[in-house]
Amino acid sequence: GTNFDSCFKLFIQFCGSNCVFKHFHFVHVNPPGQHFGASTLETTLTMESLTKHLEHVLKQAKVNKFHALGCGMGSYVFLDFASKNPDRLQTLML
Repeated sequence: GTNFDSCFKLFIQFCGSNCVFKHFHFVHVNPPGQHFGASTLETTLTMESLTKHLEHVLKQAKVNKFHALGCGMGSYVFLDFASKNPDRLQTLML
């Protein structure tokens, strides 16, 4: 499937080398149990749980509004988040 490496790694490397990140921060959020080296989850991830996880990460990072780049399952999570929190997104790119 698609993931951060297959979709955005080269874009981020290009932007980083061109000093784009002087103007904003880039945050990559892995769903629970989906990072490299993660152990098997004992619970099933649902769209609702993934959206709540995103909400929790944004709250902890004190992010009120943001631009979202989503691919694969991330696209669905951002669409679900956007439908529940339309005022929190500046842009949504899928």
